[in-house]
Amino acid sequence: MESSFPEILPETLEDILFHREKRWKYAKPRFRYQNLPDSERLSFEIMNWKSFGLYLNLFENDPNPFVETQLKIREEVEEYVVMLLESYWYSFKRGACDWFLKRKEDGVFVGVLHLYDLNHEFWDGKHFPPSFGYAIAEPFRRQGYAFEASQHLLALIPPIFGRYEVTADPRLDNLASQALLQKLGLREKRKSSTGRHVLFYKQLVHPLPKITVEEAMREADCGDE
Repeated sequence: MESSFPEILPETLEDILFHREKRWKYAKPRFRYQNLPDSERLSFEIMNWKSFGLYLNLFENDPNPFVETQLKIREEVEEYVVMLLESYWYSFKRGACDWFLKRKEDGVFVGVLHLYDLNHEFWDGKHFPPSFGYAIAEPFRRQGYAFEASQHLLALIPPIFGRYEVTADPRLDNLASQALLQKLGLREKRKSSTGRHVLFYKQLVHPLPKITVEEAMREADCGDE
């Protein structure tokens, strides 16, 4: 169920080389992108160039309208992976990471977990919150995997990524996702400017730590974009 680097589309390889040529050769990822510790039933394997083909294994023929086409269509999958691994990992403002969710009992992959909008921007003693999302493959829905994976991630965002708030923006018509977010303790803040999404928010620790300018600058000093 893995996709090896040589099997990517020619135009994808061109995009990879473009990003690598323009990136400073000593640049490092801006955050600690890594596998996450296991939850009760799941392992969390970080997406990379060897495993990205799992998106298609999981979602290529999924009729669910809430699963984005960037997880279903090969060209869009590869474009998405290029941006995530070759650009966002090194971005000061648009950090992002995906983990494939693997069932521990039998090694079967059941979905993917997203963390995005990680950034080092700083205002009034705190960072802007990242966002998260998920997609569970059709055979494994309604088995509690989305809740388990999301709850696990929310507990790990403060110690691993140093962020103490989080948001999510499900589509306005995705009532199931909104109900899950509420179960996780997120609260609706407002509708998006387009009216197509709803913004949910949660403070992950209480009280919120006050970050100094010096601390924010030290944290951000981990490589150039």
